[in-house]
Amino acid sequence: MGARLTAVAAAAVMAFGLAAARAAAAPSLAQLDPKVMSYYPSTGGWTTMWQRWDPARYRADFRRVAGLGATSVRIIVQAGVVGFPQPEPLYLDRLHELVTIAGEEGLTVQLTLFDWLGEHGLAGSYADIAGSEQWASVLLGPYVGDPRLAFVEVRNELDANNPAALAWAHDLIPFVRQVLLGEVPVTVSVSAADPVASLRALKLGLGGADPDFYTLHYFTGGGETSYWTLRDAQAAVAPTALWLGETGYPTSVQISGYSDLPETPSAQGAAQAHFLKTIAFAARQAGLPAPGVWTLDDFAPGTIPVEPELQKEPEYDFGLFTLDGKEKPAAAVMRQVFAGRAPTAFNEGFETVVADGRGGSLPAEWSGYADPRMGLGVGLRAHRGRHAARIWSRDGRAGSGVFYVAPIAAFARPRHEAVASAWMRSASRGARVRIALDWLDAAGNYLATRNSPAPARSTGWTQVRVAAVPPPEARSVRIYLKVARSPGTVWFDDVRFVWR
Repeated sequence: MGARLTAVAAAAVMAFGLAAARAAAAPSLAQLDPKVMSYYPSTGGWTTMWQRWDPARYRADFRRVAGLGATSVRIIVQAGVVGFPQPEPLYLDRLHELVTIAGEEGLTVQLTLFDWLGEHGLAGSYADIAGSEQWASVLLGPYVGDPRLAFVEVRNELDANNPAALAWAHDLIPFVRQVLLGEVPVTVSVSAADPVASLRALKLGLGGADPDFYTLHYFTGGGETSYWTLRDAQAAVAPTALWLGETGYPTSVQISGYSDLPETPSAQGAAQAHFLKTIAFAARQAGLPAPGVWTLDDFAPGTIPVEPELQKEPEYDFGLFTLDGKEKPAAAVMRQVFAGRAPTAFNEGFETVVADGRGGSLPAEWSGYADPRMGLGVGLRAHRGRHAARIWSRDGRAGSGVFYVAPIAAFARPRHEAVASAWMRSASRGARVRIALDWLDAAGNYLATRNSPAPARSTGWTQVRVAAVPPPEARSVRIYLKVARSPGTVWFDDVRFVWR
């Protein structure tokens, strides 16, 4: 091991000299075009992966990553578990084996360094910059010039409000770049309740020691305002490029990122797909590459190795695959995204249904609420296809109910007009039926509504339509299908939404 350290340290020193004499050959973010899946095995994440080594599982999992159309797998290394400041030979060999497996499965590697540095009882601290440089030199030395290394993330979710972390990153970002001879892009990521403010603080704190591109991790609600967040984040780090390197949605049956949505596996699985479609479309509209995804598989209970008070059930359910290996709907979404398409469909024809948790079915991706006497579900009286959304009175007395959804292109476009339409059929005398557009601000607060005119009375299918320009403060829009004062049944089908 001593000979290996000497050789790697010499290579690092040489890199410092060569870096000044040669132009950096690292590809730009646009040239890199990352299509990345974050990875831990379902049977043990974080430190557990390195301690309970299972190469056969990793190979099978990486094959599924490649099958989704991803070109890179994100491998995350905890400094403390592999040895700090001197990595242990066992873990260096395991990292080499993992990179080799990725390459054999047609994948490059996004290598994330220094995870949990000084956290969760692991060794290392931001104060030990010399130790961090030694650790990075030894770990990265074997991969200088290795085409399997796509790019390096110096730190996962750096706390931009920690002066010690900023001082550490100010030194480590250029150091890692020089160790890699300037040939491999280097990034650093943030994730916070206010990601734009964190990126501003990070850029300011680095004092010119910018990475090749900044990475944002974004997890929030339904993603309706993600386009505006990404645009603000781009401005915060300009002229350096930005990548949305980690995003996802848990298919938890205990919480939901969408209001008035059943907390059932099928409903939350559809919600995960809706979220990822929304994020991918927003990223494309902002001119960003495909977002990186957290994560491949759900985790088995108890396999996230953190303190008991930090164990959170939703953290176990971000996978694109269930624990028994079944694909969730989001896996098909990411195949399209990684293939260069940004799907915009949101179950406009109500053909996809999910369980409501009470023995009935609801249209996937749509939220809904109604008076206690009213029912929400799907029916077979479709305008086209098999299913239509259905709102009905359970007891023949008049009541109200709505279905609503944020379209994939939900972000408000100034000076453009949003147009929504739907086909409706009423078997309810006196019912008020509308389609409406609701405008929301950046915090998701209601701003204004535009309702369609009342449809002409008809026993057959009738189209209703509404159009509106967003108010200045609007950041997103929702489509509402409304029924009021209805003693009978109303069906909706074939919703359409466009900007013009």
